[in-house]
Amino acid sequence: MRIFTSLDISYQLASLLYQERMDFLFSFPNARLIPLENYHITLQFLGDITPREAEIVSYLLEKSANTECFNFTTAGLGQFPGKGYPRVIFEEIGPGKDNCKKIHRKFSERLIDENFKVERKKYLPHITLCRLSHSTISKKLQVYSPNDFIIHPLEGTVKSLSIYQSQLTQKGAIYKRLAQFPLIHKT
Repeated sequence: MRIFTSLDISYQLASLLYQERMDFLFSFPNARLIPLENYHITLQFLGDITPREAEIVSYLLEKSANTECFNFTTAGLGQFPGKGYPRVIFEEIGPGKDNCKKIHRKFSERLIDENFKVERKKYLPHITLCRLSHSTISKKLQVYSPNDFIIHPLEGTVKSLSIYQSQLTQKGAIYKRLAQFPLIHKT
């Protein structure tokens, strides 16, 4: 099973992100846009693991949901890799990213305690908007950049954590939510 975990965002925010960023995203011919229902803030990508390991990850994620819901604001577009030809265009998380990082750190520690391999690269909270292939990349990248477009910050709230199975297809990944855990609502 190919597994990842996420901080969930609302469909309303996903829809607004798509509408607000459409001009930039459509400047890349043949870009694979991420379907709105798949927008999320990735918490941890675990890759291929067994169904039993997925149950353990789900349990650890549920324990990590023992934190309050929090608000965040988007901070504009970015790309992976950071230099050279981008493969991924994303919306970075600005204010509220410290909450994302705190949950990520605690969840990663729990995974390590259970002998899971976790990504060691610096965690950057973001929402993936599209993926690019080399055939998609053109000289436009030398002409256009995210700074050429008016980007309005958007606000959202993280209210839950989820674990997903990701199945790769020629048309892109198909996500299946395996479990969702609500965060604590402030009273």
